[in-house]
Amino acid sequence: MSGSDTATTIEIALAVERLAIMFSQYRPEAVRTFGVSSQQAIILAAIYDEPGCGVKRITERTGMFQPVVSRSLGSLVRLSLLERRRSSTDARATELHLTEAGRRAVNEIRDEWRGTLQKACASLTEEQAAALMPSLSLVLTVAQQLVKEA
Repeated sequence: MSGSDTATTIEIALAVERLAIMFSQYRPEAVRTFGVSSQQAIILAAIYDEPGCGVKRITERTGMFQPVVSRSLGSLVRLSLLERRRSSTDARATELHLTEAGRRAVNEIRDEWRGTLQKACASLTEEQAAALMPSLSLVLTVAQQLVKEA
């Protein structure tokens, strides 16, 4: 890592790890309402953003392993939040689509998440919020690299 010494790199790694742990522990009420795990909520959101995608695409988008995604999909189908359909262009492929209940779940979860973040950020000054954005972009870039390398 050019420009950073080892001690700084370790501090960054620990901070990102703490951040990941905290986010993984946050479970919106809407997630509990729909009876899904945080991982399943992430999978639902990936399908919401890319209707008709397959398991491989979800693993790429989320960084989750294929067996984890496959098990979660089975649960989401049983909860009537998701349906599998044969592809109209490739009979061997299965497309994933949210049901109306699945779309409602994603919308409620995202609304709650955004509302919670807005409340948490309300105490920041305009200058602090503006200063935070470039750092968040860098953290996101690092996280995306980690997911690609996993």
